[in-house]
Amino acid sequence: MKIRIVSHDAALTGAPKIAFDIAWYLTRKHEVTLISKRDGPLSKMPQYQNMKYLVSNTSHELGRISFSTGAAKAENLLASVRPDILYVNSAAASEWCFAGCKMKIPVILHLHEMKNELLTLSRIDIFKFDIANYVDLLITDSKEILNDLGRIELVPFKKSYNFGVFVDVETVLSRRSEIVPAPQNALGAEIDYQKPAIAMCG
Repeated sequence: MKIRIVSHDAALTGAPKIAFDIAWYLTRKHEVTLISKRDGPLSKMPQYQNMKYLVSNTSHELGRISFSTGAAKAENLLASVRPDILYVNSAAASEWCFAGCKMKIPVILHLHEMKNELLTLSRIDIFKFDIANYVDLLITDSKEILNDLGRIELVPFKKSYNFGVFVDVETVLSRRSEIVPAPQNALGAEIDYQKPAIAMCG
């Protein structure tokens, strides 16, 4: 089966990582092409080097591009690698849903975004409230996303599937009372709480 997976980005963040992992897994048994709207560090990681990978350079973060222009570019790319199934990893790549539907390709949309993100993407002409008209199956990560979809005036999706959160909640809860060593700074010294501290979590 020919599968085209579209990621809105190749950054080291949740939705792109899931798209890259799905593509990597499906490559074992199917002809998979991963298309990213913007290149990034994920595409350089060793485990993804044997996958077919294209960059469309159509991310709204690279420059202003309208929904219709993005959809036309998506349609051109799909024509050259016409798939049996199109998987779109985010509302930030929803113009691909429109292009896939126009070409009569079954479309799966994986939504991670909540209400405020969807409204923001709509305001900058990346997301349309009638997206359900172009999608055969909606996939979500949580009931909260499905609930949020009901709070905005979206056309209802024909089919949806919520597969839940990837985080192993039981393990997190079991480790919350562990005794951990005192935090250290980047040089390995104890933190002086009298001085400003900068912390980062990735």
